Amino acid sequence: AQGLTGWLATRPEGFAFVEPNLAEIAARHRAARRIIEIEPNDVSIMALPRQSNQRFDGKKVWRTLHALGLRWGDLDQFQWSDPTDQTDYLFWAEVDDGQFGYALPEEIAAGRQHFLSVCFTFNIPRTPHGVHVLKEMARVADAFARELDCQLIFEIDRTPALGLRALEV
Repeated sequence: AQGLTGWLATRPEGFAFVEPNLAEIAARHRAARRIIEIEPNDVSIMALPRQSNQRFDGKKVWRTLHALGLRWGDLDQFQWSDPTDQTDYLFWAEVDDGQFGYALPEEIAAGRQHFLSVCFTFNIPRTPHGVHVLKEMARVADAFARELDCQLIFEIDRTPALGLRALEV
């Protein structure tokens, strides 16, 4: 790095050299570690068909998630965007077809992609207003469950939890 810095200093482009502040870097690293170590990390509400051999109809999942305000996008999943821009997405609806693990619009439109589960989830440390987001995510999951006549399983860090109240704590 020092050799490259020396070489850049000789260039006519006028590159600036900034000496890294090791104390500031260490402080930022400690803050990042504290955030990474927050537990639990995420809460989820998993929607599953009532019968283990059933799948959710792909077209109905697509229409329902969109009607509930989630949009298909990043990682070929569905997200509820943060209108305040404090984070990218407030929560996700992750669809799993057992093969790809994400939604392919062309396959859904053709009637070839159906889903084993839909997992509504959010990352606690990245969520600006966790209580509000959990309430809205639960509202969306409940509406999804009514529309698709499915069961909901509550999870904390992908471990089963005893109902919505457990996620609130």
